[in-house]
Amino acid sequence: MPLSNYSLDNFVAQQMSLLTAPRARSVKAELPSPSTWLSELILNSIFVRPLSIQGRRLAFAWIRRAISAVDSYDEACISLQLLVSHKDSIENFFRALDKIEHALAMTYQANDFGRKALSYPLFAPRDGSVLQRLNELYNISRHADLERLTDGHIHPVWLTNEGVHCATASLEYSEFENVLRELASIASQIARLAETA
Repeated sequence: MPLSNYSLDNFVAQQMSLLTAPRARSVKAELPSPSTWLSELILNSIFVRPLSIQGRRLAFAWIRRAISAVDSYDEACISLQLLVSHKDSIENFFRALDKIEHALAMTYQANDFGRKALSYPLFAPRDGSVLQRLNELYNISRHADLERLTDGHIHPVWLTNEGVHCATASLEYSEFENVLRELASIASQIARLAETA
C-alpha cells in the first residue's frame, strides 16, 4: 500500500515526498579502472619501486577508501533511481541513505589520512568549503545525537533531489561527485606512483 506524502514525510523521513528527481549521477564509469588500483599498487611496489611500510600503509588506506566510496555512491545512485521509479521506495530510500553515509565516511577518511601524512589542512573551521561541509555531514552521521534533532526531523542526515543534508550543512550531489573524481584521480596516481618515481 503506497503511503501518502504526509506519511512519508512524518513517519519515514523528512522531505521524502519531495525526492522525485534526484540529481545524483554515478561517476564510476568515467574513472580510470578502480578495479585495478590495488593490484597495480602491489605489483608496482614489488617489481618497480618498493614503497616503505609507511608508504604502503597510506597507499592502501587511500585506495581502499576511494574504491569503497565510489562503489557506495554508485549503489546509492542506483537505489535513488529505483526509488523514483516506485520500486520498493522505502527500502531503496534507506539503501541510498546508507550508501551515501558510507561514501561520506570513506571519502573523508581518505582525505584525513592524506592530511595527517602531509601535515596539510583540508579546510579552516566553518569555512563553508566542500570538504568542511562533507566533514560536517560525516560527523553528524557518525555521532548523531537523536535527542537534539530539529523538531520534525526523524534522521540526522537526509536526501533531497539536490543533495545530502543535515541541520548544519548541505552538499550538492555534483559537489560530492567532484570530490569523488578527485579522490579517484589521486588513488589512480598512487597505484602508479612506483612506475613514475
